[in-house]
Amino acid sequence: MSLFKVCFDVSPLYIHLDGVRTRCGFLSNVYILAPSKSEAVSAARVRLNKALGERAEKGEIEYSNAEFTVDSVERSVQLWKLVRPEGFVFYSKDDVS
Repeated sequence: MSLFKVCFDVSPLYIHLDGVRTRCGFLSNVYILAPSKSEAVSAARVRLNKALGERAEKGEIEYSNAEFTVDSVERSVQLWKLVRPEGFVFYSKDDVS
């Protein structure tokens, strides 16, 4: 088993801030213990979908049409990342050309 960092770029989705629906995308690093890169990507996708589903249930986001693009997969040695997850980094889709 190795620790992998899987970086996703997810877009498009909509976030709800102060009553305003905003089209955006986001980047997220997911840290996974897995025997291979392919299994790390699969497990990371499940974990990320769960996190997004919890936010969607609260009415914070809409992501049903979002594409999950794997930007990178690399082995990591930072075991503390497993117990202290990172948040999402959102970016505006209106600014991206």
